[in-house]
Amino acid sequence: MKLHLLVSAMEKGGGSIHTRSTDHHDFIVMKTETENAQEPTYIGRDHYLSHEDEIDESRARAFEPAFSTVHASTQQATVELWKGNDIPPHALRQSLLSAFLDHCQVWTPVLEPDDVAEFSRDQTPSSMLLAQSLWLAGSRVTSGPAVAAFATPDIFYHRAKAIFWSGLETQPVSVVKASLMLQWYNPQAPEHVSFDSSGFWLKIGVGVAHQIGLHREPSPGPSRAIRRKLWWSLANRDSLICVAHGRPRIINLDDSNVQRPLRSDFPESEFNFHLFSSWTDICQVLGDISTCCMRKHLSRTKKLYIDGMLYRWIKGMPAELQIIPKNQLANTFFPAGHNFAVRQLYIPYFTSLIIYSRMQNSAGSMSVTATLAASFVARLFEDFVARDEIKVLAPIFTRFCLISSMALVATMPHHELWDSCQPDLMVLQQSLTELSKRWRSAIGASKALKNAISKRQQKGLNAAPPARMDDQHTLDFFETLDLDYCRMWTPINQQLLGADSNSYHHVQLDIPVQGFSAMEEFNAAFDPTQGLNPSLMQFQHVEDWILNDGNLFQP
Repeated sequence: MKLHLLVSAMEKGGGSIHTRSTDHHDFIVMKTETENAQEPTYIGRDHYLSHEDEIDESRARAFEPAFSTVHASTQQATVELWKGNDIPPHALRQSLLSAFLDHCQVWTPVLEPDDVAEFSRDQTPSSMLLAQSLWLAGSRVTSGPAVAAFATPDIFYHRAKAIFWSGLETQPVSVVKASLMLQWYNPQAPEHVSFDSSGFWLKIGVGVAHQIGLHREPSPGPSRAIRRKLWWSLANRDSLICVAHGRPRIINLDDSNVQRPLRSDFPESEFNFHLFSSWTDICQVLGDISTCCMRKHLSRTKKLYIDGMLYRWIKGMPAELQIIPKNQLANTFFPAGHNFAVRQLYIPYFTSLIIYSRMQNSAGSMSVTATLAASFVARLFEDFVARDEIKVLAPIFTRFCLISSMALVATMPHHELWDSCQPDLMVLQQSLTELSKRWRSAIGASKALKNAISKRQQKGLNAAPPARMDDQHTLDFFETLDLDYCRMWTPINQQLLGADSNSYHHVQLDIPVQGFSAMEEFNAAFDPTQGLNPSLMQFQHVEDWILNDGNLFQP
């Protein structure tokens, strides 16, 4: 009999053992009757047990876990040295909690209603690791002088770090939650090794998540929703760090059977469900694209999958998440267009289009898809700057900004388009400058952009022929969007037509999209495992698959 074992890490005071069967697998759960019982651990034995074999888990686990020999007073003294038990005034705690809920919780929904209620009360939190991590994240997305007067993000971070390494926090779920919050610290640019980076804490969070089985579909119960939210928050962060740093993902979703976020996981808000669900979908697509770039391989099966996912993502966007819908009436008010979180949601979608389209073009060449997507990103960043929202963007947005900038730099041989993209490029450069005030990763991104422009100019490239569509499906990815929102649409359309921009706009965009049926027929004629031309993906530097401009980037 195959076994999936879910065994408690500690058994005290008359613990009981229960066996249940789910999906044709047996689960052994050892429950304790103590209030401080730890989260059960997950152990999978399928890979070395036959159908006939059984393991008596009561006997296999009938021993005490190891305990640290460090005296509790030493651990507590370490925390007190860092003032890890210091609590901000009630009004300040409320401010930090509100900042986290407004700008962080939507992307990493780690706080449960009970957590919010506890942190709202004027009392000592039950988990100081979770509290200090929450206050750190909140301090990163607020500029209130009262916060800085009490403690800087550095102080909040080191307090949380001291509590973590002291071992005083015994609840694994709290550790996973804290590991996601601590990623908002991110003090160092990826050009330098850091033991405080988001990637460092992600690996800790994923390691604990695997121990407690977060990668397996949770059983029905009160913790089902938060376990699913935590797992997908980790998976999303993994994909974003992959695209930001050009480093491998540490989560392989083939090893997981957790369903995507469900409506029932968000009883408080259908809007939050749609937002996080759409965020999860596009983060995974972006991570898949980045992985293909790093591995220098894109099979035709994978290409068809990515094409379909990108198309379905934008085509199936719920009405409440549509920011710039096509065919809107003049001066029509769309609430989603003024929602900060919704506008952020579209940035990774356009970034996916940029990387995906450029990796299929020859190095250094211009992609119409990438140029249009980059122009959309510039307009969104222009809104962030105008509304003073850029100061609360997550550090991943520095990479999104760089990627979009490099897509516009590729228009330089097309002199008219290069002139037309200057307003967008200026917006993105200004955004990197603003982001660098809070995130050091923007400093390296800004230097990379300036260096790429300089290298291009030194080459003195000859004028390129007029722009052409990447393929017949280029505009499918923008089908539901108002292209007039994008500055580069008019000059690109004029080059495509060599005439008035309106004609192509009306003729092409009104043609019903067939859901890539032509592409499916084309791909069906090939071996699904056959890769695309590898010469298009010969990247020699970690940044090359983002820049895709030969050796323009010099570290």
